Amino acid sequence: MIRRAKGWFSRPAEMLLIVSILACVLEGTLRKWVFRESAGPIKYTCYFAKDFIFAAIVFCRARAGLNKSLGKVLMVSFPLILTGAGLAAVHELNIVGGLLSFRALVGLPLLTYLIIPRLAGAKIHNVAFLIGGLTVLNALLGITQYSSPADAPINFYATEDLASATAFEENVRAAGTFSYITGYSKFSYITGYSNLAIVGAWAGLSLLCLARGRLSYIVGGWGAYVASLLCALVSISRGTVLTVLALLVALAISGRHALGNLMKGLATLIVAVAIGYVFNLNSVVVKLSDTVIVAIGYVFNLNSVVVKLSDTVIARHEISDDTIEGRTVGPFLEAGLATEIAPLGSGFGTEQVAGVYAETGVMSMRRFESQFARLVVETGVVGLLGFLMTCAGTLYVLFRVRQTVIDEGLRRVFVLSVFVIASFFFTNVVFNHFASFFTWVIVTITLASASQAGALPAVTSRQHGAATPALSSGMP
Repeated sequence: MIRRAKGWFSRPAEMLLIVSILACVLEGTLRKWVFRESAGPIKYTCYFAKDFIFAAIVFCRARAGLNKSLGKVLMVSFPLILTGAGLAAVHELNIVGGLLSFRALVGLPLLTYLIIPRLAGAKIHNVAFLIGGLTVLNALLGITQYSSPADAPINFYATEDLASATAFEENVRAAGTFSYITGYSKFSYITGYSNLAIVGAWAGLSLLCLARGRLSYIVGGWGAYVASLLCALVSISRGTVLTVLALLVALAISGRHALGNLMKGLATLIVAVAIGYVFNLNSVVVKLSDTVIVAIGYVFNLNSVVVKLSDTVIARHEISDDTIEGRTVGPFLEAGLATEIAPLGSGFGTEQVAGVYAETGVMSMRRFESQFARLVVETGVVGLLGFLMTCAGTLYVLFRVRQTVIDEGLRRVFVLSVFVIASFFFTNVVFNHFASFFTWVIVTITLASASQAGALPAVTSRQHGAATPALSSGMP
């Protein structure tokens, strides 16, 4: 551990990345509890600190060349985004919102492109350990917030005019160390705390992929994953819970024989269900599994906590009127409606919640809820096309680079990264500044870890440990 810490401090680029992640996760801690009654400028400094620190990596010495494939993607997408934003800005320009939209659509992707060479050869497990530790911290804090009164100091938001935290029934929707949890509409989009749950699951499972039998990686990996699931539960976010669980499926199919493993798993499940149905064993299996779960919960004294958390999420799902179709197809239908209203956009920056707050003093969405429809309003169809090209091109670059990676553990991490990045791209990467930051940090560290500067250690470790499986933690 001491040797790893010395490694961080000996490389300025990695150290800046670590500090930027800390600034992102702990930003709400400063705004809610340290500078709660301070003037606006210091809060805005806390808000943008992660971006400034991340951008400072550009001034570090490059260790490898620029990623030409990613550069070509941005060369095509940026002109479309800027053209769409310009046409929409003719109608209306919200300066605060426009700054945030430009940051997510152009600023962070451009910084990622420039920073990857400066982090070439960086060890992805350093970032995973850090995010895993922060996830455990937030899980413990979130459980306390969940069971505390909505107006308790521990549940403060960063803005004083929001007197109490958002709650479902009598339970607070935990925000952890983040400034807010959204409660502005019936469809609560993913918050910073939920983002951390997903990224924490990515970090934990990545450590398992890179474990190679090392106990610290296995314990840290499972600890981070369990903490991420707790974060998802105390935020009472159904989509986040499903995403965290789905990451296990992504891990299962991330190996060399992904399709084969998936088909074998499905076949085994079908056969097991069929046998249980024929011999009427389903009730027995349920009783046995319940007994195991109760025994585990009794040992760790988790039964009451986990049952209460899961019951709350299920209760919220049962009273909700949204559907799977609404969550998956709905955003595209809403984008079509926005296209009919304003095909060339009607105002750049006008759909950012912070922009609406700066203009009206009300923290709310303006017209639409889904990301694609809001993008049409801000950048028109042209800008939306540019954004989709950025998303698809980035995922293509990740898959292409993965083909050059020799280390099997790192190849599996690439699959996890693609899953998380794709989920953020689809949900709300443009209008959620935490999601956008996490997305491009994962893109950066994943591509940098597979660069030529870091290839030799991976090859060497594979040569010396060819007989050692990439994942020695019991996972598939």
